[in-house]
Amino acid sequence: METPSDLIVKKDGNKKSVGKIINEVFVPYETREELSHTSVWKKRSKAIVYVKIVDLHLAQLEGSALVKVPDHIPFRITYSEDNGKEYQSPAESLKGICSSLIPSDLKSCILKYPKEVEMAILKNPRYIFFKLESSAPRGSGGIELIPKRSVAMDPGIPLGIPVLISFESSVLTEKNRIVFVHDRGSQITGHGRLDYFLGTGETAEYQAGKINTQGKIFLILPKIKN
Repeated sequence: METPSDLIVKKDGNKKSVGKIINEVFVPYETREELSHTSVWKKRSKAIVYVKIVDLHLAQLEGSALVKVPDHIPFRITYSEDNGKEYQSPAESLKGICSSLIPSDLKSCILKYPKEVEMAILKNPRYIFFKLESSAPRGSGGIELIPKRSVAMDPGIPLGIPVLISFESSVLTEKNRIVFVHDRGSQITGHGRLDYFLGTGETAEYQAGKINTQGKIFLILPKIKN
């Protein structure tokens, strides 16, 4: 869905408020569950493409996606705006239901438990709006993301900072690899966490879903003269 015409963003320093005007009063914007009803947004926005709920969840989690529609040229969508709500992971409601709580594995779980997975996703009030992107995916600084060279980190870390990472996982291992902070994530908090951009396609999606591991992160900072 494109950013609705009535959505208003107010910023006060690092604080951001998202809402709309009703009867001359600024009120919070609708939640994901409310926006799941077409009648709520059809006069204020328009659908870019209709996809399955799990695919939408994964695209909103990543902030961008390559959309492939039968008999059409693939196109890319990227983050445009959000409704200002805090993210709530569907995993919190799916413990004991899905055998794996890795986001990409929800595609398998929804085949067995469609209602449970759909309800868990709808409980997440945060909603990401998209726009068409003509080039490769870009980070929050407008920088084109490069597979295995771009990472997303805490908003407090300056964009462009080089980082040395090392980790081991069942699908990929990196040792002393130089990457760069090209993106930020509202759910990535603290200097000891990052999201590693692996590119697009089924292989990248599969690997990204399996790399949830501990490792080493070293920020490479310029030396300050006294």
